[in-house]
Amino acid sequence: MKNRAGRDTEELYMTIQGKKTGQIQISEIEELLNKNDIYAKCTAVQAISRIGGRDAYGKLIDIIRHETETDVINSAIIAMAQTNIAPDTKDSRMLFPLVNIYNNTDEYQTKVNILNALSAIQDPRTMDFLEQILVTENKNIQDIIESCMHAQNIFREFKYTFTKADEPDLTQLEEMRKRAEKGEKKRIQINHCSDIPALLIYVPSLRHTADILGPLTYIIDENKKMFIGANTEEHVETAKGTNVIAAGEISFTQHTDGKWELVELNNRSNGYFPARTSFPIVAKVLEKAEIKHAGQFSYLHPRDGFFSDEFLSMFPFHPEYEEKHFKKRNN
Repeated sequence: MKNRAGRDTEELYMTIQGKKTGQIQISEIEELLNKNDIYAKCTAVQAISRIGGRDAYGKLIDIIRHETETDVINSAIIAMAQTNIAPDTKDSRMLFPLVNIYNNTDEYQTKVNILNALSAIQDPRTMDFLEQILVTENKNIQDIIESCMHAQNIFREFKYTFTKADEPDLTQLEEMRKRAEKGEKKRIQINHCSDIPALLIYVPSLRHTADILGPLTYIIDENKKMFIGANTEEHVETAKGTNVIAAGEISFTQHTDGKWELVELNNRSNGYFPARTSFPIVAKVLEKAEIKHAGQFSYLHPRDGFFSDEFLSMFPFHPEYEEKHFKKRNN
């Protein structure tokens, strides 16, 4: 005969399962998470993946950080993948925490779940990591890695979510994003090469020295529109808080005949971290605007790639990050 706690858990489970995604209450999820019951916690994690959105990321990170049961942690890892299946709930912030978990666990099933999650998420930045671990893992894992690699497309159009390295306060980040969404920072849409000189007309305070205009922040939104930030160095302000499919820095030079030419273009954005392989997306937008380019980024960011230990140490579940921000050392 089930005890009262067991009935409560099952009742909550049936309640959540019977609801449409938009009807699930956060209070119901939190109630399940607070139960000392693996089944209840896994049910809560599944519900979080159904809700998706920006809030899901923080909740899943917290569960993995504070949970001791491997089954619940693995459920949260699977939820990270499930959250990224639906186009409107994708969150590119999942990648680096998952990689850090992988690099700091010996649990075979956890590694398999992470690889399956990476396969489902299909973040174009993932391939470099898979190539890196392929040469160090055992044969059983190598087969899964190779399968995951076949699912990747490094030139895929992918939505990048606003984030910040080495910033554990997700509430503060979300407030920053919302301020950008409502903010008054100027940005100028570049539809044609003739729009470049207009940058100085509308915003004469732009960086402009020795015939070089820039570096300026640029983003390409989900509608494939390019915007250049007029009086900001923050990509999230140039993007008005939205997701982007490319971002970086851009510079132009003016010739003696008055014509402007693109002289520098990169993917350096410490608010979105777009793939180093995102150039084809940017190139298409530039070509449509009749802006000539060099055929590649002039600089790739970060210099040593996204999966160097130095870079990963700025994201959740790297031992140095956890020690610095949560006084917690992963074992």
